[in-house]
Amino acid sequence: NAIKDMKKLIDDLEAEGKTADNLKNKLFSKVESNKKLMKEIDSMKRESDQQDKELKASLMKEKEQTNAIKDMKKLIDDLEAEGKTADNLKNKLFSKVESNKKLMKEIDSMKRESDQQDKELKASLMKEKEQTNAIKDMK
Repeated sequence: NAIKDMKKLIDDLEAEGKTADNLKNKLFSKVESNKKLMKEIDSMKRESDQQDKELKASLMKEKEQTNAIKDMKKLIDDLEAEGKTADNLKNKLFSKVESNKKLMKEIDSMKRESDQQDKELKASLMKEKEQTNAIKDMK
């Protein structure tokens, strides 16, 4: 019986040893698997960080483009407003020039009338002088 008990104890210990070896091998396998997973996670994190960096750069570029477009639109609006102002000033200037042309024509017409009146007045004075001289000569 003692030998049988010893033999059973040895069998049990051998079985436990195999179980312990199996558990040790499984644990080692899990540790190795976890190391691989950690490497993959680190690699994925680096990729994610790089993508974040690229996305931020892309967003900054897009923001700069959006601001540039806004600036261009404002410049165009300002230029259009200046164009309208310039058109208004041009129209006012043209109107003034036309008005001045009319005034110049009126002035020329009045000057011709004045010259004609001066000519007539001189002729009248000459005639009066001639008459005065003729009266003096008769006396």
